[in-house]
Amino acid sequence: MSGEQLTLVAGYQTLYNNRAAVAGSMSMCSDLMMTQNESNLRFCKQLANWVFQESGVLRASNLRHNKRGESCRNLPISDCPNPENYKIEDHVEFYVDLELKREGKWLAFDASDIQLQFVMLEPYYTVFLEREAGTTQTYSYKFRVPERLGIFRFVIDYRRYGLTFLDEQCQVSVI
Repeated sequence: MSGEQLTLVAGYQTLYNNRAAVAGSMSMCSDLMMTQNESNLRFCKQLANWVFQESGVLRASNLRHNKRGESCRNLPISDCPNPENYKIEDHVEFYVDLELKREGKWLAFDASDIQLQFVMLEPYYTVFLEREAGTTQTYSYKFRVPERLGIFRFVIDYRRYGLTFLDEQCQVSVI
């Protein structure tokens, strides 16, 4: 066996963000091997951090939305609850805080490919979220509600190798 068929270490993540790793050698992360080689020690620590979800974990918090002019950008959700409905052609502002766990510490997540969808039966908007100026973890997008009555959802579905998945949804009515 050689090439793509050979795997010395493999890491797997399920659809529910559970993780497992399989190594080709029982001695690879033994005390003896880690004390003899610093790069082996670093690799085994990184692998253990990933498997036990001390690294590569994404979390979304403080998901909020409001009509333009009723800004809740810097307020916690308890101080500024999300509206239950919007009217046709209202201007809406959407915000979410995203963080990444790296070596056991939560840090602001930096990405330019996080998409927000405003969905009824099919997406009316599929847009990239933009990082808020002056913040480290808040992403936002401002748009106008479409001329369509019904129940809509704000959806963030973010899946990247090595990171846990984000699947955040929030429902509103358009009246």
